[in-house]
Amino acid sequence: MREFARYLADFAWFWPGVAITLVVGIALGGRVGTALGLRRAVASLLLLGFGVIVSATLTPSREALAFGTTGSGVCDLSR
Repeated sequence: MREFARYLADFAWFWPGVAITLVVGIALGGRVGTALGLRRAVASLLLLGFGVIVSATLTPSREALAFGTTGSGVCDLSR
C-alpha cells in the first residue's frame, strides 16, 4: 500500500483533482441522480469514481513538470 501511495504522490494534481471531484460530486449528485434515475448517493459515487480516474490519468507527473518533459501530442495506436 505504501508503494501505491508513493506512486500517487508523484502526480502533482492528483489529490487536488480528487478534492475538486468530491465537491462537484456532492454538489451535482442530486441532478445527475435525477437524470440517470439513481439515488443521490450512488450518483455522487459515480461522479467521484469518474473524477478519480480522470485525475489519475490526465495529470502530469512531478518529473514532467520539473524537467519540462514534452510529449509528441499524438497518441501511439500502433501497438
